Amino acid sequence: MPEIRSGGERVAAQEVSARILTFRYVVALAILAMIAVASHVSFTRVLRENGGSTFLNVVSGQQQTLVQLIARYASQYAAGDVSAHNRLVREIDHLSADHDALIAHMDAAKLPEAVIAALRSVYLGETSLKARIDTYVDTARRVAAAQPGSAEIHQDLALVLADADGAVYQGLRRIVDIYNAYTIEQLRRLERMQNSMLAMVFLTLAMEAGIIFNPMVRRIVHYTTDLLQLASTDPLTGLLNRRSFLDSAFAEVRRARRDGAPSALMSIDADHFKRINDTQGHQAGDEVLMAMATALAARSRNSDVLGRIGGEEFAILMPGVSLERAMQMAERLRGDVARLRTPTESGFVSFTISIGVTLVRDDESELTPALNRADKALYAAKSAGRNKVAEFTGADEPIALSEGAA
Repeated sequence: MPEIRSGGERVAAQEVSARILTFRYVVALAILAMIAVASHVSFTRVLRENGGSTFLNVVSGQQQTLVQLIARYASQYAAGDVSAHNRLVREIDHLSADHDALIAHMDAAKLPEAVIAALRSVYLGETSLKARIDTYVDTARRVAAAQPGSAEIHQDLALVLADADGAVYQGLRRIVDIYNAYTIEQLRRLERMQNSMLAMVFLTLAMEAGIIFNPMVRRIVHYTTDLLQLASTDPLTGLLNRRSFLDSAFAEVRRARRDGAPSALMSIDADHFKRINDTQGHQAGDEVLMAMATALAARSRNSDVLGRIGGEEFAILMPGVSLERAMQMAERLRGDVARLRTPTESGFVSFTISIGVTLVRDDESELTPALNRADKALYAAKSAGRNKVAEFTGADEPIALSEGAA
């Protein structure tokens, strides 16, 4: 017999399991949330660092262009093109302002010490790019202040042209190379972080699938199975309840009809069951019902459908069985039960059953009419003195068989 737990025990167990499932689900969401927050913080920090270096990189590259523009405008102005003067002055001021901005942002960009050291070695080292740019700006301003065609302008112009393709330009290029190298390293770092975070997400999902969602799904399936079983079976005996019996039994009837075979139906009721409950107690009554269910199941074939359809009343649908054969099987079943001595807390209890038998008619589209006829035969067996089997023949009174008849 299946293990029977009280409704309170089932509810308590389901509440505990629900709390466990809820806790596991919250933990799963928390882990994913932590990974998302960690990814956001890490990527934001890297992007901010990279944003600062990108600004410096852009300005350094722009300085290279400004140096070339200043040299071109200086040459045009020295050759007598006075329209180049304003552009020359504007680009000199632009170069000077960018140079000051680079020095200021270099310390504020919070770059790694190694990058700062490399930049300082170029700006403030032996070659001192800072000093060369300051000198370049001063020389270019002298060109802009001189008169076109004068000897002084050509001397300063030669210095501007030399630095535009020489030390100043090469120094700025080294600065750009340093920033480019740092930017590439940051992008690689960001890619490594992204791959690590992605691996952590997949690992977390795999762990959650194994230790959270898989058990959760198993529990849900288990609970669903339990609910379906509770909805379709009698909690005391484990047999089909009335609704499930009617559905399952008629499905067997349809199957037998396809083979051209009849189907017999038994309605079975324990005799004087109220007396057992009143004298022996309800626990003894439950023991009697469980013993009765066991005896019925022992006599039933694999193709038979057995159910408890109410109180102490049971039913068996026997596909492929004639009425005569069903009466013989019912009589043997009645005798088996009559010989039972059921142990209870109050001692051994003996009891009998009465059985009504009928056939399911071919024109019936449900089992209820046949069950009603079997009940009429059952009541006839009860009226005849109980512990008897009766069949429904369609006459006014069913034929009742006496105890021991076959």
